[in-house]
Amino acid sequence: MRDLQVYTDICLKEVEGAGIEYGKIEEFIVNTRAINRYGRCTRKPGGTFVIQISKYLLDERVPVNELKDTIIHEILHTCKDCFNHGNAWKNEADIMNKKIWI
Repeated sequence: MRDLQVYTDICLKEVEGAGIEYGKIEEFIVNTRAINRYGRCTRKPGGTFVIQISKYLLDERVPVNELKDTIIHEILHTCKDCFNHGNAWKNEADIMNKKIWI
């Protein structure tokens, strides 16, 4: 089983390296019950965020890029005006995609 903290640290550094400013993330949680989703970002009162990642993605048999893509996807939801999949979120995702594939 992969260590979620190790991969959240890696992904946060990748987002920072792309020049993207993300919101205040209170914690990352392993969701052991999620069946139909890989990740979830929840906004708390006060504007902080909690990100849940499915236990399924931490399995060593799952390609690590699926785990990282999901963590980054959820981190991007913490950016200003990016809580949904609107234009602001898509712009940040485009920046990350260009950074990753260069």
